[in-house]
Amino acid sequence: MVEIVERMSRGLAGGSGDERRARAWSVLSILIGGLNVARGMSSKKTTSAVSDAIIAAAIVAAGETIAVDIKT
Repeated sequence: MVEIVERMSRGLAGGSGDERRARAWSVLSILIGGLNVARGMSSKKTTSAVSDAIIAAAIVAAGETIAVDIKT
């Protein structure tokens, strides 16, 4: 998980390294938690609504991003 956050933080703009890592942890937590909630829904309509909310929340939490080489 730490490696995922480190890589994610490289693609976030603004703030210090610690601030970018904190935002990356927020995004990862939203995605993981949201996935678990979405999996627990019984209807496809509700699952879709939860998924849309997860995406929107993760984008807001990430803030501005920058292009990076994902191989490094």
